[in-house]
Amino acid sequence: MFSVTLFAQKEVVIPKGTDVFVKTTDSISSTSRIKKITGYIANDVVVDGYTVIKAETPVVIDVDCRKRHGIGKPGKVKLEGVHTQTVDGKILAVKGSAVEKGNSSRGKSIGLTVGMMFLMPPFNFLFLLIKGDNCVFKPMVIPMKTKEDFTVTLN
Repeated sequence: MFSVTLFAQKEVVIPKGTDVFVKTTDSISSTSRIKKITGYIANDVVVDGYTVIKAETPVVIDVDCRKRHGIGKPGKVKLEGVHTQTVDGKILAVKGSAVEKGNSSRGKSIGLTVGMMFLMPPFNFLFLLIKGDNCVFKPMVIPMKTKEDFTVTLN
């Protein structure tokens, strides 16, 4: 005699705009050449009492690093969420970003250029080469949201 047990599968819809908190573990400098990093879901994402994304699930994050430039422009690091994985193994798009900027030296650069116009006329343009500060993006939690309604199948 055989016994067959059937488990009913439950489908849960993750609504568009559901909060997803992503923690980063790396420090990233504006001088870095990194294009992607892995973050992690900070805590379980629960919809209607069901966990649809588990804490510590990896999240792909795009990285945009900009070095400091002349005329006092500071360095910048921007992190932008791409996707993560639900408990049933499907890829879920997320959106959200965080930006860190260095300190600007624009006022100093332009002020010295104009101010030195009369004292050092042939060399005053050199003050335009003054650069802003680079920056470092430290590990943190970034609030993100789901991009669309998404159905998760639970066993």
